[in-house]
Amino acid sequence: MLLDMSELCDAGLALAREAVGGKAVDLARLLGLTESAISQWKRIPPNRAIEIEEKTGGKVTRYDLRPDFFGKPPEKSAAVLEEQAVRGRGPRHCAPASRKVGAARA
Repeated sequence: MLLDMSELCDAGLALAREAVGGKAVDLARLLGLTESAISQWKRIPPNRAIEIEEKTGGKVTRYDLRPDFFGKPPEKSAAVLEEQAVRGRGPRHCAPASRKVGAARA
């Protein structure tokens, strides 16, 4: 009988590995754990999902890693999206009109 690989690896665990290099050892290094510890997980513990989200800068979120525990990600309001754009975290970021890019500061 052939094994179904999806039964051997949780989707969130696979996402976490891919976000940090593709291997369990990469995830272990990120979290300061041994590869053996990671290999014992059936699913990422919720506290580790938060840690992975923080250490990857949101490349992969707790909602991606454990939707069964955290649910759907919260919707961002228009005000939050605008604030991110103003701070340079959104698609509308550009250099200020008052200063040329590369110009020396006074």
